[in-house]
Amino acid sequence: MRQRLAISAMFALAATAFPASPAAAQTPARIAVGAITAAQLCKVYMGVDARSSGFVAGSSAGYVGAFGAGGASSLAAGWESSIRTYFVKDCVNQFAGVKTAMQAALASSGTVVVGPGGLLLRGRVENVTPIGSAYRETTNPGGSYGASSGGLAVTMSFTISDRGGRIIYGDIVKSTLETDFAADTRGTGYAGGMGEDGQYAQLQRIMAIDVARKVAFHFRPLRVTSTAGKTITINYGAPFIEQGMIINVTSAATGGTVKFRIASASDGSATAQSLSGREEPGIEPASRVSIADPGEPVMDRVELP
Repeated sequence: MRQRLAISAMFALAATAFPASPAAAQTPARIAVGAITAAQLCKVYMGVDARSSGFVAGSSAGYVGAFGAGGASSLAAGWESSIRTYFVKDCVNQFAGVKTAMQAALASSGTVVVGPGGLLLRGRVENVTPIGSAYRETTNPGGSYGASSGGLAVTMSFTISDRGGRIIYGDIVKSTLETDFAADTRGTGYAGGMGEDGQYAQLQRIMAIDVARKVAFHFRPLRVTSTAGKTITINYGAPFIEQGMIINVTSAATGGTVKFRIASASDGSATAQSLSGREEPGIEPASRVSIADPGEPVMDRVELP
């Protein structure tokens, strides 16, 4: 009898000293997706217009640098496009399209169960702004080339509250969509774009994924699950992780971050390879991972001849 008690006490001590891994003990959060509202009246968004028309090439901002003179150009393609009608219609319906896409993304994460009886997610579209960029370079003798792009930036805030109405988590995300692109060189121009319904369908998906990704990563953080040389596996896959995406992985050896590029993404996991092309010290299972900001500088390894 004493021996049994001693063995039981030993197992209890072991369980306390070595708790089960978070992944093994993780139970999916149950979240209901509530209404997504707008910070302004929907009719305000009638002024939101991602539009390009005609083919214009004129310098709007000149500069002089080490490589000569140049300027930014208002370069665009020969078509017109606008997604304001679709945005306003979805706004009136409390962004039902975004809500449906968000529910699907959350359900696919494996971290969240979409349904009543737990937490409530609410969203609000704060701002919608047309964005664009352009440049033009002058070459010798008298030639030039340039490119331009246009799009939309949508800012959405969200909160997650418990049954008592207390907010337990919230954040703000900014989603961007390129609606058109154009370029010309040596007198030849080309452009790309898509129909209005296709543009808004893509914007719905981007907005939904951006919010769902934040929510899923809050309840189960992005981590390394295994390593094999210069390749690592992480605990999330599509649709939150996409091929070609750059991620930052925290090294246990240095405390700094190392950049990896996603090589493949499946339903529950993804693999990534170090940009240095070699095995990185201190990268091990449970290492923290974050998605790199698109504006972060990325230096790829280049083989010299």
